[in-house]
Amino acid sequence: TLSDRRSFMSIANKVIKPLPEYDLYNQHHRRTPTSNRAKLYAAILALEAQPWAEQGVDTLVVAGDLEYVVEGITDWVWRWRTQNWKKANGEAVLNVDLWKRLQQRLLELDDEGVRVKFWKVLRVKGN
Repeated sequence: TLSDRRSFMSIANKVIKPLPEYDLYNQHHRRTPTSNRAKLYAAILALEAQPWAEQGVDTLVVAGDLEYVVEGITDWVWRWRTQNWKKANGEAVLNVDLWKRLQQRLLELDDEGVRVKFWKVLRVKGN
C-alpha cells in the first residue's frame, strides 16, 4: 500500500518522447505522423524503457486497444518479413521501420529470457 510519506508522483511519471519524423533507417524519408505510428512507437518505447532482464523481469505485458499493434506484432509482422515487407495483396507494409525495430527488440528480450505478451483490450466508448 502507498504510505503517507509517498505520493503517486514518486511511483509514476510522465515522459514525453517525440514521434520520429523520419524513417528510422533512412533519414531522407519523411514519415507522416498517424495514430497507428504513435501507438506502435509507444510499444517500442515501453520495451526499451528499462533493462528488464537485469531487473529480474521475466514477463512483460503490453496492453492496448489498437488491433494494428496487437495483431501486427503477434501475427502479421512475421509473415510480412518473409514476404519482403509486402502484404498479401502485394502492397507495401506501412511503418516498416517501426515494425523492424519492435521485432528486433522482441528478439533481444527473448534472448535475455524476457517474454513479452501483447493484449488487446476493449476501447471504452466516449474516451
